[in-house]
Amino acid sequence: GVLARVEEWREGLEEGKSLHYYPSGKLKKEGYYVNGMYEGEWLVYNEKGIVIQKGSYINGEPEGEWQFCYDKGQLSEVLHFQDGKKEGPTTTYDTKGKIIYTGLYKNDQKYGVWNLYDKKGRLTTKSYTP
Repeated sequence: GVLARVEEWREGLEEGKSLHYYPSGKLKKEGYYVNGMYEGEWLVYNEKGIVIQKGSYINGEPEGEWQFCYDKGQLSEVLHFQDGKKEGPTTTYDTKGKIIYTGLYKNDQKYGVWNLYDKKGRLTTKSYTP
């Protein structure tokens, strides 16, 4: 068999450090559980060992800044969460680090001004969401 996960359990719930593995045996995801819920920082890796997602949880819900990356590790998106919902500024990048778009989320919905940029970094489109 292939090791898929290493977890600690207490009273029928995941508790403590958790490690998830790809079928190849390489680390896929790591973080902590408290009372069966994600808690604190979690990291997700691709099969090359590069972090492709980094974010924190409070009581099983995403919270604060989350970063998503392309397979080679370049930042692709930064999102913010509050109480498990997208909240606040977000920025998406291309593989060369140039901004593709910026915007805001409010209560998990696009809100306000969203800006789209071309490959040279020039603002091409501005849209507004109620």
